[in-house]
Amino acid sequence: MNPDDIHEAICKMNFLHGLPKELKDKVARILQNISALRRIAMGSDWLREGEHSENKGYILLEGAVSIRKEDSPGHTEEAPQLLGEIMQFNPQQLRTATVVATESCVVMRFKWDEFWTRVEESVSKDELDKVKTALEGFAWEHFSSD
Repeated sequence: MNPDDIHEAICKMNFLHGLPKELKDKVARILQNISALRRIAMGSDWLREGEHSENKGYILLEGAVSIRKEDSPGHTEEAPQLLGEIMQFNPQQLRTATVVATESCVVMRFKWDEFWTRVEESVSKDELDKVKTALEGFAWEHFSSD
């Protein structure tokens, strides 16, 4: 994927849908600048329910994953999709689901702390509140979807 394709994919993520275009573009640029691309093989699980892990988020750019929670049937998510966002609202800092690649995937990995620092430096307080509200709403949808 070239940088323009990546930017376009990020802008299509559900959690950004309700944001004004200019703010959506800013957030997408920030995510693009702080993230590292990596390939995930089909069948690999890179987030595990109950795991205490670094505060990282992921953007699924290509492929599909299965989101599995204990005592829940699970569901599939297709690119583009934000993953690992619930940890931002989990005081125990534990992963709430296992994510398994159901096909070969391309993801961008980033650190949430760096994301928030860059957003705070780049947008107004009102825009920051909009990003936080959008992310919190998206996380709640993800958490309650199973």
